[in-house]
Amino acid sequence: MSSLRDKKYSVVHLYSKQNKTVREIAAELKIAKSTVHNIIKKWKEVGTIDDQRAGNSGRKRKSDFRSDRVLRRLGRDSRRKSCAELAVDWKKSTGVEASRFTVTRRLKEGELSRRRARKKPLLSSVQKKKRLDWAKAHQDSISGSESD
Repeated sequence: MSSLRDKKYSVVHLYSKQNKTVREIAAELKIAKSTVHNIIKKWKEVGTIDDQRAGNSGRKRKSDFRSDRVLRRLGRDSRRKSCAELAVDWKKSTGVEASRFTVTRRLKEGELSRRRARKKPLLSSVQKKKRLDWAKAHQDSISGSESD
């Protein structure tokens, strides 16, 4: 099955090169006449069927390059802080008020990540003894598999 982009190019090709009507193109490609009409209309007006919005759409960034660099430095200097804590520090140092999710995205852009280690209970003496007994019992099979 062809993609929508391929069908758009087919519409333009059939219209411009083979002088087919909208109805003929719609029947051949099995798409609605209105779709064919809209594709041809866009091709005539703009000169292309591709979307022109790439790069300029969406909300403007809250931070600029310099404040992003400050955040990356804060992230490197204090590795154990959470993104929420970094957001507070970032606001104090640059005035950029951003959520912890924005901080996470900016750190990822700078190839940094923020993960906090889980707090886990320590091993009890019974667990330690069981681990040691298991390791002693399997010592031959463990050391034998590493030499292969």
